[in-house]
Amino acid sequence: MKTLLAKDKAARDLLSLGALVIRLDPGTTPFEYASSFDLHVSGGEFNVAANLSRAFGQRTAIATAMVDYPLGLKIEAEVRRMGVHPFYKRFEHDGVRGPNMAHVYSDRGQGMRAPVVFYNRCDEAAPVWMPTASIMTSCLKAESAGCTAVESLPLSPRRPPS
Repeated sequence: MKTLLAKDKAARDLLSLGALVIRLDPGTTPFEYASSFDLHVSGGEFNVAANLSRAFGQRTAIATAMVDYPLGLKIEAEVRRMGVHPFYKRFEHDGVRGPNMAHVYSDRGQGMRAPVVFYNRCDEAAPVWMPTASIMTSCLKAESAGCTAVESLPLSPRRPPS
């Protein structure tokens, strides 16, 4: 049985396994009245890796699906900016049906009005990939990592790209 490497011999401290998300935020303006949005990159597992990297200097990585289109480029730039090493399973976008990166829309609410959050995860790339233990093992071996893994991918039914 293999054991984790000691921290000083490991290439990564954490490997997150999960979907990356584009979040559109109109601030405190309700969606129906908004004409502009801030764009953020998030995803629970990425947020963990990014914050450990930036705030605590940890050597983190994320294994996820990536769609080759402009939103994917934005996400990739943010992953790099946060110091997270990527392991991507790449997909081409067909221009119409996807696959797509996940989208979340969230405003901040104001006063008595609660925040509003809703998702569009239709034809999302991450569930197509459906990571398995063997994929995660490959990422770990590639880095000779002694790392902790955080896993959470929506495994919704989805047709594979044609």
